[in-house]
Amino acid sequence: MGWDRAIVYDVEVEYGPDEVEGGWDNPEGMGFASAVAFDYGMDQYRFFLGPKGKLELLKLLHGKTAITFNGVKFDSRVMLGNSRNVQHQADYPLPIVQNSGHWWFDCDLLLLYIQARFRIDDVGEAEKKLGDKAIHDGSFGLDGLAEGTFGLHKSGHGANAPILYRQHKYSELLEYNLHDVRLTKKVFEFLCQHEFIVDRVGRVVRIPAPPRIAP
Repeated sequence: MGWDRAIVYDVEVEYGPDEVEGGWDNPEGMGFASAVAFDYGMDQYRFFLGPKGKLELLKLLHGKTAITFNGVKFDSRVMLGNSRNVQHQADYPLPIVQNSGHWWFDCDLLLLYIQARFRIDDVGEAEKKLGDKAIHDGSFGLDGLAEGTFGLHKSGHGANAPILYRQHKYSELLEYNLHDVRLTKKVFEFLCQHEFIVDRVGRVVRIPAPPRIAP
């Protein structure tokens, strides 16, 4: 496939936005609870839990291409801190997220959708210009794209993840986490093959296939 150094990953957090100062603007404060990653090079899923798991995932992602859904604005800030830097290169379409010696290319499917449909190059900027409700109306979240393109749905809601983590229901937490990664992987591979995606309301959005090999 040409993605041997690519990782699909998704993070779940220890605290919800209503439990931390700054809410959604403070992903770092929500804390790392768990993550699941699919490693294309090894052709396997990997599971991460708690502080030790976060360190292991940082090592796995370093220098590679991360395939995410809202990873630039959210997951990367959980992993690298709110002060993480996003670097755009003129000769390469995927941004680099970096902080404290760790870095990776982020192939963010939500960002690719927003860039293609609204011609805005940042999720946060799109929220400010168009409003949170327009960007997070459910039609092109992960569940919306999975439904529109495949007739599939997420297995639950991320708001339950902190509860599961604090109740030590790790198998349920990781099962939900795994399902999100499988959907993200499915959407990503469809996009690479067909160069379009369909959202919940049936809107077809043309998106160029991401590059297969990072420079």
